[in-house]
Amino acid sequence: MIARYGLRGFRNTDDDSDTPAYGSLSLTCNPDRDGDPHSSTLGSAHLRQGQYFYATPQSREQMPVQKGDYYDTYGFRRLTPAGNSGALGELLRGFRLPVVRSRLSVIQANRTEASQFSFGWHRDETVFHNLRINIPIWTTPDHLLEIETERDRPDPTSTTIRQYHLACGKAYSWDTNKPHRVFTRHVSPQSRCHLVIGLAPWFDYDPEEDCWWPNAYFGRVHPHDIVAAGLAHPLIRQLSDQP
Repeated sequence: MIARYGLRGFRNTDDDSDTPAYGSLSLTCNPDRDGDPHSSTLGSAHLRQGQYFYATPQSREQMPVQKGDYYDTYGFRRLTPAGNSGALGELLRGFRLPVVRSRLSVIQANRTEASQFSFGWHRDETVFHNLRINIPIWTTPDHLLEIETERDRPDPTSTTIRQYHLACGKAYSWDTNKPHRVFTRHVSPQSRCHLVIGLAPWFDYDPEEDCWWPNAYFGRVHPHDIVAAGLAHPLIRQLSDQP
């Protein structure tokens, strides 16, 4: 998959690179937009590195329009060629909730950036808007998830940051509206690859009519309870409360 389609950095940032420390491949795209579908979910021309804290007043002001841009989560409603191929395509088509903004992401091996505290902090939509399922493909105990559980912004002195290792063979979901990141404890000789799958928990999508409407869970079932009960995907259900 990666050999065929390649990896891209988050677009239009101050540190665009042909060899990003955090490389990604879009699994969904907005069919109304031109350009490379495999970079479609990877940032906005109007945001810079360090600004991916979802829909702050400043970032909203920088967006000339929001429909069709990075914040238009439900605009990313079609699988890319990568997202529609092979076993990955079977997995994504097996979800019982619509798949929206999703990607495959890799922390590259032997990159010092991935061990710095400034690396990768961001926050996403609430789980009521975009419910993320994180599935490790390959990893090591050196690669960790950090979540700032109390503060609006992370700080090296914070005592409310929690760390977790996400192991292969499991799927994970948490409140991604809290500041979080993935990083390495030290420069690692092995890369890390995860799927980050976004789901619309409270809406259904009709591709023929190209329209959305509230589903049976809307306002009644918490998105994490949908996952826990195996209703998002028959192969994914709750085994643990962590992270």
